[in-house]
Amino acid sequence: MNKTVKDCGRNSAKELAGMFVQKLLPFSALMAAVMFPAESIAQHHHHGHAHFHPHHFGHHHHSFYVQPYHHHHAVFYSHQNHSYYVPAAPMVTTSEQAPPPQKPQVVEFGGFTHTEELANRLDLLANEFCLDLHYNYRDNAAFKEVYREAYSILQTAKVVHDKEHLGDKQKIRESLSQLDSQFHRVQENTRGWARTHQRQIGDLGIVEKAGQMESVIHHLLYDAGIEPDHAPNTTSPNSGREEAPPPE
Repeated sequence: MNKTVKDCGRNSAKELAGMFVQKLLPFSALMAAVMFPAESIAQHHHHGHAHFHPHHFGHHHHSFYVQPYHHHHAVFYSHQNHSYYVPAAPMVTTSEQAPPPQKPQVVEFGGFTHTEELANRLDLLANEFCLDLHYNYRDNAAFKEVYREAYSILQTAKVVHDKEHLGDKQKIRESLSQLDSQFHRVQENTRGWARTHQRQIGDLGIVEKAGQMESVIHHLLYDAGIEPDHAPNTTSPNSGREEAPPPE
């Protein structure tokens, strides 16, 4: 009897440990990547193996982290102007052993290796962003103009996804050429907008949605070999909140 109870407790502990490790896999892989030089990573191509030095994305040392969201479980992040991709970890099917952490892969500048996934993520986020504006921010000044531009970002994501299936890289680049400028205009124009709650859209507010969109856009531009028009926003993730004024 005691042995059975102990075995059950041990199995439950293993299951909990497996679940805990599974949740930490993307973060642990990301941390492991930061601790070794980017130049030591080898990129695997469809036609063989090639070693290369990642492209320096502008002159801004800033991290863009694209977290798992909805059915997209892989992670994109940048470190010291290099872009990386961490595949989604395999699901834990038994309580005996969790899968090993997935190794980060260097994303080649202009390699078009993750266009479909990034365009899908942008489509998801931009759609939720537009819905949030539509239901909860209509009373703000210049709403129609800002919404029109935000909706244009959503349509760009759809075009890029469609052109990726056709292999039309030139059209993808053309579609993305104004995306960064459009996004930053929308982000700036919605800063400080008042919310009149009508309907909850997704799990994030517009400030967080915009932050995720910015990260996805910068990785999408990198994947397509396009330098962004604007310097990265180096403010904190909570920059949309009202800050206390300094003492007089």
